[in-house]
Amino acid sequence: MDRHTSPQPGIRGGTFLLLLGLATLTLPVPEARAAAPARETVTRLAQKSRFRRPSPDEFRQIYAALAEKGWSSAILARVPTSYTAGESGVQVGDYQEAVLQGNVDEDDQPEWVLGLYFPLRMPGMPEAEETPFSMMARMDPARAAHDDRASIVVLKKDTSGQLKVSWRSPGLGFEFGAPRFNMREVDLGIEPLRNLRTALALVDVDGDRRLEIQYSCWSQTSSVGLLPGVYRWDRSRWVSVAPQADRFCLLDLNRDGKLELVTGSRHIGYGMGDDDVPRVWRWKDGQYQEASTEFPRYYGALARRYQDYVRRSTERGEKVDTAVWERAIQKATSLSG
Repeated sequence: MDRHTSPQPGIRGGTFLLLLGLATLTLPVPEARAAAPARETVTRLAQKSRFRRPSPDEFRQIYAALAEKGWSSAILARVPTSYTAGESGVQVGDYQEAVLQGNVDEDDQPEWVLGLYFPLRMPGMPEAEETPFSMMARMDPARAAHDDRASIVVLKKDTSGQLKVSWRSPGLGFEFGAPRFNMREVDLGIEPLRNLRTALALVDVDGDRRLEIQYSCWSQTSSVGLLPGVYRWDRSRWVSVAPQADRFCLLDLNRDGKLELVTGSRHIGYGMGDDDVPRVWRWKDGQYQEASTEFPRYYGALARRYQDYVRRSTERGEKVDTAVWERAIQKATSLSG
């Protein structure tokens, strides 16, 4: 299925209700589809991303910590945790509540990481904190700050052992959701299904066993599209360390234990031809820096997959903009050395 249609009942804690958000997914039918890869199981992908179901007592502490901040009306997001590929294309298989656990700071103790939806604030309402989206809404009073809705919240134990909120991110977008443009690449046979990630995940980008928070949010405005990113604890504050792009994927391309970031436009032909070929960013000096020329093997394989896609499409008599794809093939080939 590509849509969650049977919401689970909310879980009561204290005197308020933490609701569960719903996510929807719609994919266009691509020009040509490769043979369907195997299904990625929900358990494997959820475990890889550090999803965890809190105990009843942990839930009570989480609710109390949110209530203490005045966030009783926050909605716990449900995010994709598995994908399937078959005759109808690549689709979301399952959803889970966005509750994760892992060590995301420097204390060697696991923190709780939540994906939450906060009530939409109309212009003129008091703000808990200033964000780019809330400023944009104030400048345009006819529009609500809808893309201020989704946020990440981190909770950790205080000296008494009770969970407390330690950080809330700025507004990240309207909805945590599947990486639809990456899913299209899988559908075309350009990328493998295993490269897809959950909309919220704890990842170790630099191999130091301290986890970073990777997220995938969508704007309510289709022209804005995907708003992904990576947050990292930097001694005293949370820092956004990754560029945003419509195609966004963390991969260990050279098997050195560090995750490279692969970014691109929405699809080949969306931009200026060779500009649609993904860029590779390497983790260096505490941030991601572009390093596309350092990964010739990746681009050599990518050029071959582009060629295979064009060949399959041509053999099936499907319409393909060969000029656009040839520019992409040439760009990938040039980066392959």
